[in-house]
Amino acid sequence: VEHLYRSHGRSVDHGRRDELVDWKARAYWELIRDGLPPLPGAVEFVGKLAAQYPLAIASGSFRVEIEHLLGKIGLREAFQVLVTADDVEHSKPEPDAFLKALNRLRQLPELGADA
Repeated sequence: VEHLYRSHGRSVDHGRRDELVDWKARAYWELIRDGLPPLPGAVEFVGKLAAQYPLAIASGSFRVEIEHLLGKIGLREAFQVLVTADDVEHSKPEPDAFLKALNRLRQLPELGADA
């Protein structure tokens, strides 16, 4: 929200920002509550990747949302690393979530410290 304000040359109204974040969370939860159908072949593809490589998700969504969706399609265990908006101070478009996910992947024993 702050990025959106700034990109349009507006100062951030923190009260309004909080309202928009809350509204987005409620609207998104309403959309995903019953789950969303995955793209055809996506579950199988991720399963094949997970059998060979450690996988990560770096998302601007909240952890509860991502875990809910992954649980609905049976993919939560496919991802060893999950970094969400809850885990970083600056969400997208800043690279914080991606950098944190990469750092956590590098710490996995199967990748070793020099990955």
